[in-house]
Amino acid sequence: LDKFIGDCIMALWNAPRKVRSHEAAAVGSALRMQAELLQLWEQWNSQGLPALRFRVGINTDAVFVGNFGCDHRISYTVLGDGVNLASRLEAANKPFQTVVLVSERTMKACANLFLFRCLGKITVPGKAQVLPVYEPLFAVPRLPHYRTRSVDSPGAVVAVGTSMGETPSGVPSISVQDCNGRAAMAPAEPYGGELGSLQISSHSVGEEDAVVHCWKPVSRHILHRLAELFEWGLNEYAAKNLDLAQKWFRSALQVHPGDGPSTLLLEQCEGHLLGVPSCAPWDGVIHLDHK
Repeated sequence: LDKFIGDCIMALWNAPRKVRSHEAAAVGSALRMQAELLQLWEQWNSQGLPALRFRVGINTDAVFVGNFGCDHRISYTVLGDGVNLASRLEAANKPFQTVVLVSERTMKACANLFLFRCLGKITVPGKAQVLPVYEPLFAVPRLPHYRTRSVDSPGAVVAVGTSMGETPSGVPSISVQDCNGRAAMAPAEPYGGELGSLQISSHSVGEEDAVVHCWKPVSRHILHRLAELFEWGLNEYAAKNLDLAQKWFRSALQVHPGDGPSTLLLEQCEGHLLGVPSCAPWDGVIHLDHK
C-alpha cells in the first residue's frame, strides 16, 4: 500500500520486493476487494449506513521506484507515465460503468488466470495514444483446455489455462482505487431466445458458480455468454457495421441487463447512426474526455 491520495489509494506490486506473478496478484486483489465490499454492504445496511463503491485501474509498466523528496519530507513511491495511465484507467470505469479495468500489458501477463473481455480501444485525457482496455470478469484457475483468442482482435475474449506460471517481466503492477472465453464462432443472428431463466438474483445463483460482477452476484455461465455476445458486437462496431453491432449489444443486455459497456457501445452506435453532434467522427475508438 503506497499512499492515500484524497479519496484514492495507490498500491503497487513487485517493489520493493519481487512478487511472483504480480500482475495476477493485482487483478486478483481488485476482484476480491469487490466481493468483500459486497458482504460489508449487508452489515452496513443493517446499521442504516450507505453502501460505498470504488473503482480500480491497473497498469503494468517500467517506472521509477524509490525514496523521493527532500531533507524535510521523503516518501517511498513510484513515478512515471505508467502510474498516470493506471489513474486514467480507474477513471475510465465511470463511463463504462465497470469496477475494474486493466491495460493490455497487464492482461497479457495473466490471461491464463482470468477471463477478460476487451471493451474496445479508447483514448484517455492527456494521451493521444489509442489503448485497448480490458475488464477482468472472474478468476479461472482451472478450466480444461480453453483456446485463447488473439488479443489483437478488436473484441478479443482472452481465455484461460490451468496453471499459474511466473511472469517473465520484472516491472511493477500499479493499482489506483477510487473510493467515491471460450473461443467460438458467431452465429448468423444475434441471440433472441427466451432469457427469463437467465435473470440473476442473489437467490438464483449457486454459491460455487457465483462471482461478483459490478456489485451483483452473477453466474460464470452468464458472464461467459455476455463476453461472447459483447465480443461479436465489438467486432461489428470495429468494422463499422453499426446496425448489426447494435443487435449484438442488445442481445448482451438481454443476458445481463444493465451491463455498462454494452449500454455505452449501444449509445455510441445510435449516436453515430443518428448523426448526434456530440459524437466525434466515427473512427472505431471511444474517446473519453474526462479524468
